[in-house]
Amino acid sequence: MTRDEYGEIINSKETYKELAEEVQGGGQCVFGWTDQSGTHLDILLSCHPPYLGGGLQGGQSSHTDLFVSVMRFGAFGFLINENKKYPSYVTEKLRVSGITADKLADLINGIIKILYKYEN
Repeated sequence: MTRDEYGEIINSKETYKELAEEVQGGGQCVFGWTDQSGTHLDILLSCHPPYLGGGLQGGQSSHTDLFVSVMRFGAFGFLINENKKYPSYVTEKLRVSGITADKLADLINGIIKILYKYEN
């Protein structure tokens, strides 16, 4: 993964690929990430977690979503498909904004693009 001078994970094709490989097929990982504009987020990713029953709300599905949890902000399952997730959508779902939402959307889209290729 690509890191900045402080060891924080930053966006790059290598980062997207390694994170996608880590979570594909039911994996999960947690990491410290920065938007390189002064914001640090602790992020937990999970893809295809075991479904134990009960109804999931808001269209979430353990079979089709990449779950992104931003500690102290929010969590959401983003559908693994070819559709771009816009920063405004990321803002709504994860309660981040500005350049952080832009960069986080890039991260999510980069990972989903690779996961989609693995699964199709």
